[in-house]
Order: sequence, then structure tokens, then C-alpha cells
Amino acid sequence: MNNTDKQRNVAVLIDYENTGLEPIRSLLEQVSSEGRIIIKRAYTDWSTQSAKRSMLSELGIEAVHHFRQTRGRKNASDICLAVEAVELAYSSPVDLFVIVSSDSDFIPLFNKLRTLGKTVIGVGRRSVVSGGLISSCDKFIDIDSHGTPVAKPEPRKLETAAPNPTVNWEQKVHERWTSRAKDSIPGPQAANDAAKALGAPNLKASKYHSLQRLLDGSKLLSQKWRRDGNVIVKR
Repeated sequence: MNNTDKQRNVAVLIDYENTGLEPIRSLLEQVSSEGRIIIKRAYTDWSTQSAKRSMLSELGIEAVHHFRQTRGRKNASDICLAVEAVELAYSSPVDLFVIVSSDSDFIPLFNKLRTLGKTVIGVGRRSVVSGGLISSCDKFIDIDSHGTPVAKPEPRKLETAAPNPTVNWEQKVHERWTSRAKDSIPGPQAANDAAKALGAPNLKASKYHSLQRLLDGSKLLSQKWRRDGNVIVKR
């Protein structure tokens, strides 16, 4: 473990109803190698799980109580976990979130946390978890395999997909821009053309994120084009 890992602050948020506490002790030992655990919380309707409260205390886990909703499939605990995770991302020094749940409904939460620059480790049962949930986190740990990390499925995210050797995306962007205008192109149109050439839904979703990064990352494009405010200008 390097110095950066030692300095990371970790929050462990447990969807108790979806997981239980039996595998949590060994998981906490493993997660402690990722950084300093500053928050440990387990979410459920604890009025029905009173026998487990002592085990929570032994592990230093805070019990967050929400009554189960009698109507509908979801309960307030899931929503509370998601809301508190986002609040922590904005207001606390947490760098890494460990979300213990096999529920694929947490995929939007994982994506949001990563968008905010946080590292996300998902923890759950590989036998029931969806491939989408595994893909949406930085690492997934199978609690039924003694904390063994699970290899992520082949990424579908276009910014990490291997480039097609038969297609030179830089040349493709240059050709698209050249066909648009003789001297300049509005930024939004240039970004849209670049995203299509990269095979991404939009430029922000690609590994370049912005037109300036695109130009900085391409020798060909930086030689042929420059950015002037929100306009791409031909050199």
C-alpha cells in the first residue's frame, strides 16, 4: 500500500437487508488496507433486527434506522443510504466509498459518486449481482468468496474501450471539422462531431471530457486546429 492509499478516508455504507452482517468483520479488515475508515453505517429497519445490534457495536458500526415501508417493494433504508452517500461526497473528506449491497438499483449512486471524483468499491454476492453493477464501480468484492475481488466484465464504456486499429479517430475528427466550415466551428458542434468520431454519446463521456483536452491529447488536431473561447478555429 502506498502513501496515497494510507491517506485516503473511507466510508463503509451497508445495505443490511440486502447483505446481513455475518461477512462484514472480515470485509472491514480487508477494506482497512484501502485507507482510514472514518464512517461505518448499516441501514435497515432495526426494530426487526434488535438481536444484531450488539454485533454492530462490537464492529463500531452505526445503526441507521428507518421503518420498512408496508407498501411497495422499496424501503426507506435504500433511499437513506443513497442520500447520505451523496451528502458525504459533497460535505465530508471521504475519498473512497465502500457500498455493501447486491442491489442493482444502486448503479446510479455508483455512477454519481464516480462523477464526483470518488473511488467506489462495491461489495455483494456475485451469484446474484448484475454485471452492470460490477461495471459501475472501480472494484467489486464477492462477500461469498471471502472477500475475493471480482474481475470486471469487459468494459462497455466507450472512453475505456480499445481503439479500433482500422480507424484513425484523429483523422476522422479532422475530416468532420473540415467539412463543417472553412475557418471555424461552434464549440457544441465541434464537440458533437468529436464524440461521434470517438464513438461516445457525448464528448464529456469520452476520456477527453472537453475540447481543450481533445486538442491537447492529439498532435494532429493541435497542429490543424486551435480553441478560441467556445469556437474551434482552423490554423
